[in-house]
Amino acid sequence: MSKAKIIIGVAFVVTFLAGIAAGIAFKPMPPPPSPGSWLERELNLTKEQSAQMKAIWTDVMRDSGRQQSMDKRREYQKERDEAVRALVPEDKKTAYEAILQEYSRKTTEMGKEREKAFQEAVERTKKILNDEQRKKYEELMKNRFDRDRHRPGGPGGHGGPGGPGREGGKPAVPPPPEAER
Repeated sequence: MSKAKIIIGVAFVVTFLAGIAAGIAFKPMPPPPSPGSWLERELNLTKEQSAQMKAIWTDVMRDSGRQQSMDKRREYQKERDEAVRALVPEDKKTAYEAILQEYSRKTTEMGKEREKAFQEAVERTKKILNDEQRKKYEELMKNRFDRDRHRPGGPGGHGGPGGPGREGGKPAVPPPPEAER
């Protein structure tokens, strides 16, 4: 088997595994609370609070660009895959690593933006609750994150420190094909 065929085969496997890891790491977030939701029942929200909560979480889900994020992710994956195919020769090793790093940077930034929007919505939610509801909400959120921390994908099931493909809170980048020989 020629050296080029081995490199192409390894590059294909690495790209395939990176796609699987990305699919696992970026699970969709749960839908916002709706009338009659578990959160509404747990917090015993008033009708006004329910309407405010729905507005807060609807905005987050819409503004976070769920479909746009998925489209961007697919676009970045396609860019990466095409670039990897073009970079198989050994003299392209540095460029191969740069492409993987850029992809990782883009998807990490998307995750940070989504987490920021989520945290802002949590804080806005707390503002519409009375003291008793706020305490219960904070307890529910803490329990949710404690439970999710033990699931694949980390907090929220959408990746995070300790999730698939992550080492020390940073995305793991597979080595170039030459390093696997």
